[in-house]
Amino acid sequence: MLGPGHRGHWLEPDREYPGGLVEARHCEHCRPGPGVAVADIDCAVCASADSPLLVGHFAEELATTGEVPALVARLLAVRSWRAVSRVGMVCPDHPPADRRPHNHHDMSQGGA
Repeated sequence: MLGPGHRGHWLEPDREYPGGLVEARHCEHCRPGPGVAVADIDCAVCASADSPLLVGHFAEELATTGEVPALVARLLAVRSWRAVSRVGMVCPDHPPADRRPHNHHDMSQGGA
């Protein structure tokens, strides 16, 4: 949820390179003003305060289609976010089960 303490990254259309994406950080005073579309991508597991915010046409596309725009999805994938079917977007703080550290017991010493 977008609030005054939001620490996330603002993912905005690049004004210098149409079709591009820039990442910004804004304080309460310099953030996009009223009338500019903004959408929050929350982690489906923890709703991290460091979640990305989409601005402009990226936010509008998410609101219209329910899908994270392709360019944004590629950036998030590089940052280890992933889309989990029937769950939603999951931040890097929650790795897939096959990447979690395993607790291996030494069977030679009677471990179970």
